[in-house]
Amino acid sequence: MEPPSALHLECPNCGRAPHRVLRGRLSQGEELVLEGVFRCLRCGHTRRDTHREWAPVQVPLVVSDGDTSRKVEVDLFPGEEVRVGDSLEAKGRLVRITAIEVGERRVQAAPVETITTLWSQRADRVTVKFSLNRGRRTIPYELRAPSDEEFQIGDQVRLGRERAVIRRINTHRGTLRDGVVPARDIVRVYCQAVRRPRSHR
Repeated sequence: MEPPSALHLECPNCGRAPHRVLRGRLSQGEELVLEGVFRCLRCGHTRRDTHREWAPVQVPLVVSDGDTSRKVEVDLFPGEEVRVGDSLEAKGRLVRITAIEVGERRVQAAPVETITTLWSQRADRVTVKFSLNRGRRTIPYELRAPSDEEFQIGDQVRLGRERAVIRRINTHRGTLRDGVVPARDIVRVYCQAVRRPRSHR
């Protein structure tokens, strides 16, 4: 195993600080053990030392992305606690934990070493639900959007072939008739179709 190039360690000279790993040997059992020579990047103190930390464990993670789900594994460290609502990086994507299984039970929080499966939703992109009012008809639409994309009351959006004006937005905290909301907080967007101008011949 290749040792890391840098670590955050306790320096005997100036306290906890980033250290450069000048050379070292890394081995893994229940613990990760790094024997090496470290240089403090704050004060320059160099020493030979052994650094130990818990080896990561692989926890099954179900990632929901719209209507699809896939099962992957994520490396987490024993002793840490995972809570519903936490964000994790999995396979280069940000996900938000929606449920935690410990054996047969679902819990709000649990230590990593007790977790059977984590359930999550992709958090870097979300599905935004729209209701488009067109005369007497209300038509449902869905758009995929970055989780931090903002939707503003009064803005126009394109839904399929339709253009529509946002009239109100339902969020997890209530209904807005003015202001801006990021996509991740939206429950549903209500829009009014924009009438197309008649062509004159």
